[in-house]
Amino acid sequence: MKLEDIDLDRAMVIARDLGKWAILVASNMDPGKIELKTNAADIVTEIDVMIEAHVREVIAANLPGHNFVGEEMGGAYLADTPSWYLDPIDGTTNFANRLPWTSFCFGLAHNRDVLVGVVIDPWRDELYEAQRGKGAKRNGKPLVIEDQSGTENPLASRVVCTELAAYQPWPGMLGLLDGLAEQYCTMRIMGSGTLTIVGPALARGVGAIVGHFSPIDHLASLLIVAEAGGAVWDEDGKQNLFPEKGGVMTATQAAAKPLYEIWMKALKAGR
Repeated sequence: MKLEDIDLDRAMVIARDLGKWAILVASNMDPGKIELKTNAADIVTEIDVMIEAHVREVIAANLPGHNFVGEEMGGAYLADTPSWYLDPIDGTTNFANRLPWTSFCFGLAHNRDVLVGVVIDPWRDELYEAQRGKGAKRNGKPLVIEDQSGTENPLASRVVCTELAAYQPWPGMLGLLDGLAEQYCTMRIMGSGTLTIVGPALARGVGAIVGHFSPIDHLASLLIVAEAGGAVWDEDGKQNLFPEKGGVMTATQAAAKPLYEIWMKALKAGR
């Protein structure tokens, strides 16, 4: 399927409706049965599986010919095919432990062009969305990233978020902590990569970094930040919404360069 053959407006409506439904499910249902995946820190709940199964059914029924890659039921990248990427509950450990900081990450891409993204914060009844070239919104109202132009040190007294690599620091994370401290900037680890990466678009900190990009967890968030006017940089320091390797950073435009420099120094040090 060619890019111009994809009905993006319809895809946006379907993704938005699924996000609203996911808010109701995640905020009102208990996790149910919890099972282990690869180890005791990698878990899945009944609700994760139920959400993904329903979303797959809706996409298959309404958008035939679209590919699907999900956290719980798998899938693979297909060239020249509109592909949906879903993490039904990003922050499953938080969800299973009744910590109200989880999300639903749902994005559409064609090859590596990111087209539609929906992220939710079910605990605050908020839905964030973006369609390529049409801006970003929070509950239907435009999102515009914070303007820090003219700020002498855009990191001082501010917050930058990151996430663990599963349950351990990623190589360079401790160096990032040290580098931020030198700029009087505080690090936070909240437990949902989706909400962490989208944070700068919501004025929740001036930057965010994850050690390894995953389209399932981050694709929708990256589009929302970019459409809100923020920086989305890969490890080469380039605006990139679908990195093929490495980590990814989101930030206000003013914070992007100093934060990127700290990140690169930490990666080189490897701690």
